Amino acid sequence: MKKEDVIKRTGRNARKAKKSNAGLVLLIIVILGIIAALILMRRMENDGKDNSEMAEVSNRRFTNLPQLAEDFYGNPVFWVYIYEDNKQLLSSPVNIPSGLELRIPDLKASGIDVQDSLAITKAKILGNKLLDEIKKVK
Repeated sequence: MKKEDVIKRTGRNARKAKKSNAGLVLLIIVILGIIAALILMRRMENDGKDNSEMAEVSNRRFTNLPQLAEDFYGNPVFWVYIYEDNKQLLSSPVNIPSGLELRIPDLKASGIDVQDSLAITKAKILGNKLLDEIKKVK
């Protein structure tokens, strides 16, 4: 066997390996595309649904949105999302009249992780902005 024959065989094997790698890469891309499409379809399905729940404040003598946020989300800083969902009913995030039914948004459905420090910081910033706006109006 000549050296040239060995080199040619190695070259052919290398081309076969490249072709099989290209097929594998294509297969992975197709699978990832299918997964992405399924995730997108699931999100579109959930967008039309009302994922909030109603909370009636009637059984409490006094409550405020930070307390409700603590009860529902485990952290009072997320009061701002309850306020945003109910601002047409509320004049203030502090005193909530007894007997009022409020929507409590499902933060998970909105992509908000109540354990995430970035989400907590964002809620604090939004809350401070909202309080500043309320103060300006009054």
